[in-house]
Amino acid sequence: MMEPLVSVIIPIYNKELYILQCLESVEKQKYGHVEIIVVNDGSTDRSLNIINNFSANYNNIIILDQENLNAAMARNRGLEVCNGDYILFLDSDDILYENAIANMVKAAVDAKADLVIGNYNTVSEENEFVNECNIIKQNRRSSEPMEFIGMVPNPSNKLYARKVIDNNGIVWGNVRIGQDLNFFLKFLVCCQTVVAITDCIYGWRIVKGSISNSFDFRIFDITESFKDVKKFYRKAGKEKVYGKYVSVVEYRHYYLQMEKQKYFINRKTRSIVVDYFSIMMRQIDLSHCKISDRYKSDLKKCRCKMALKPFYISHMYAVLDAKFARKSKEGI
Repeated sequence: MMEPLVSVIIPIYNKELYILQCLESVEKQKYGHVEIIVVNDGSTDRSLNIINNFSANYNNIIILDQENLNAAMARNRGLEVCNGDYILFLDSDDILYENAIANMVKAAVDAKADLVIGNYNTVSEENEFVNECNIIKQNRRSSEPMEFIGMVPNPSNKLYARKVIDNNGIVWGNVRIGQDLNFFLKFLVCCQTVVAITDCIYGWRIVKGSISNSFDFRIFDITESFKDVKKFYRKAGKEKVYGKYVSVVEYRHYYLQMEKQKYFINRKTRSIVVDYFSIMMRQIDLSHCKISDRYKSDLKKCRCKMALKPFYISHMYAVLDAKFARKSKEGI
């Protein structure tokens, strides 16, 4: 029996410092049936040259070139041409560990799973180890995918079954913020079986200036991402599932984006950010939602901060919050 083909889809925009290491990490996989789909999203640096040079010595690679749209559109284009039974969406500055695909495919095949989720590490821009992110404490199989609703949505530690994507018309939402979450939430409601494994899949490189670390009014676009997800659930006849599981995730992500107000210099701007997300969160009905203790804690913190807005948007809050975060990191 032939091994399942895995398509590794890599969107890239101006990552000349990291793309070669990313591609080499796929090439070195201890799994023999892999194709690489690289979608150059209008890079203006040497990224495309590096990809073309790499392809001269690697046969099973498809290179697509498009004008700068965004990573979501690049991934969708990769889906249009890929041939894999399973899909792994790898960010162009991340690094797959050599047993990653082999371990994930084995887990998927053994459990007849539609989705496999593994652990990961964070690494610095210089590829130095930063932290172990053991989000999976033990191997497990579940026929209740929505149990994983609160899982970190990073794409590079997940193996997606192609048939679920095709059969349900799942695409990446054309949004600037929350792209990974957008796709993950759509896939969860359509799949049947999820397997979580303790194997470490990849190194997530923390790069300054990335979208996830940006602090400007793009953070408001998280609401557009959830509008797109709601539309998908409604079309699939899963509105009750959204109300039961996703509403609290929506609330929490608005809160997480609202927390970025402390990085804005101008007090008036901080106030605008808090007012915007306060309005959006008040529109979310949590009355029918299944809320974990972890989320309950976040909800209390969020509501307290909104009630104490003058202090919350003050410079003093930002200083104290940074001090507390530093002490927590140092284990004091």
